[in-house]
Amino acid sequence: MIMWRLVKWFAVLVILVVLFVGFGLPLMANTQQGREQLAEIFGESVDRKVEIGGLEVGWFFSSLDVKGLRIDNPAGFPEGAFLEAGRLKFDSQLKNLLQGKVEGGLTGRGLKVHLIRKGGKTNLDGLAGGDGEDEDAGQAPDLDLKISLGDSRLQIDDLDKGESLVLDGVGLEMRLTNHAGKADSQVTIRVHSIDRNGIAVRDLVLDARQAGDWLDLKRLSAGFAGGGALQGSGRMQVRGGDGWALHLDASRVGIDRDMLPVVAALLPFASAAGGQVQGTLNAKFDLEGHGLTWKAMRPTLAGTGSVTLSGLGLPADSLLAQAAALAGRGRGGLSLDTAGARFKVGEGRIEFERLVASGEKVQYELAGRVYLDGRLDLSMDLMPLVKTFGGGKRYARLSKHIDKIPLGIGGTTLAPRLEPADLAKSIARGAIEKGLGKALGRLGKR
Repeated sequence: MIMWRLVKWFAVLVILVVLFVGFGLPLMANTQQGREQLAEIFGESVDRKVEIGGLEVGWFFSSLDVKGLRIDNPAGFPEGAFLEAGRLKFDSQLKNLLQGKVEGGLTGRGLKVHLIRKGGKTNLDGLAGGDGEDEDAGQAPDLDLKISLGDSRLQIDDLDKGESLVLDGVGLEMRLTNHAGKADSQVTIRVHSIDRNGIAVRDLVLDARQAGDWLDLKRLSAGFAGGGALQGSGRMQVRGGDGWALHLDASRVGIDRDMLPVVAALLPFASAAGGQVQGTLNAKFDLEGHGLTWKAMRPTLAGTGSVTLSGLGLPADSLLAQAAALAGRGRGGLSLDTAGARFKVGEGRIEFERLVASGEKVQYELAGRVYLDGRLDLSMDLMPLVKTFGGGKRYARLSKHIDKIPLGIGGTTLAPRLEPADLAKSIARGAIEKGLGKALGRLGKR
C-alpha cells in the first residue's frame, strides 16, 4: 500500500501552491489569466500539467481555498489525471509561510487520485522535484500539517502486473510533521466499504505509522455485511516492494452467500452448499504475501490459521450431506453443533492439520488439502458414519468384514466428487489371497 507516499507528496503539492500564492498573489488575482499563470508556475515545479478552476484567499492570507484542481500524469504514463479535487482548503498564517513554516490544516472532500505503476516507476515519482528515490532528500520546509480528507476515491493500477484496485468512500486523517528535518506521521484511514473476492467489509479503519519503507498498522478494524467484526494489525511495504504481513481475528461473523467460497475453502464440509449455509464463524489468521489483488497474492500467500463454526446448517447437496447419504442416512440437510479446522497456507494450498465436525451423535473427520484455485484433495473414513446410519444397501453387509471404509474426495469446492473405494473387489481379492495361502500351505505339508 502506498497511502503514506501519496499523502506526503500531496502535502508537498499544497505547500508549493501556498508558497506560490503567498509570493505571487499581488500579480495573480482570481482571474482567468491569474489562475492560468499560477497553474503554469505550479505545473513547472511538479513537471506536469496543472489546472486551477478557482482561487480564494482569506483575510490577511489566513487561508487558501482552491477549487477545481487537476494534476495530470507525467510523460510516459497514460493520459489522464493523477489527482482531481473539487475543493481544497488550507488554513495557515502568511507570516509562518514566509518564514518557511507550514503549519495549519488541510481539508477537502471528493478527491479522485489515480496511482499508476509502469516500468518499475509510479506517477508519484518526481512529484515536487527530485527523482522519487528518496522522499526525505533535499531541504524541506518546517512542517506541522493536519490533514482531513473525506469521501474520496483511490484507484491503483499496476500496469506491470496487470493489477487494479479501486476504493470508494475513502477518508483520511493525518498529522504530518518534519521537525528537525525528520519526517514523522500518524495516519487514520477510513474506507466505507470494500467488496473483494467474496468478502464484503464495512467501515474499515486503519491506524498506521510510517517505519522506514514500511507502514506499521497499529490497528485494523472492520465490520462484515452479514454481521460480526474484524480486528488486526500488521505491516505493509510502501517502498521497494509490495509485501505485507497481517494478524487477523474475526469474531461472530454471519455466513452469507458472498462469503461461501471462502468458508468452503477453509471448511470444505460446506463445498457445493449453494449459498444455503447457516452458522456463525470465528477465525484467527497469521498471513503474509505480496500484491494488491487475489491473483497476485495467491502464489505468495503463506501462514497459519484456525476456524470454528457453530450452529452450522448444510443443505442436502453439500459435501458432508452427500457423504452421510452414502453411509445410509438418506438425502437431506445436516445440522451440526460445531465444525473446526487448523491449517497451514503455502505453495498455493491450504494443508489441514485438523478438520472435524460433529452433530447427530457422529463425528466427521477429513484429512488432506484444498488448493487455492478451489481443487479438493481430501479423504475420510466412512465407517463412523456407517455405524451410526446403518450403511444402506451399499455398506450394510460389507461393513461386517472390514474395519475402514476409505472415501476419496476430489473435484472442486463448487462441485466436489466423492470417490468411494470398491470394497467388494477388495474383500473378494482378500478372500482369494487367503484361500490360495491355505492351499499352498497344504501343498507344502505333503
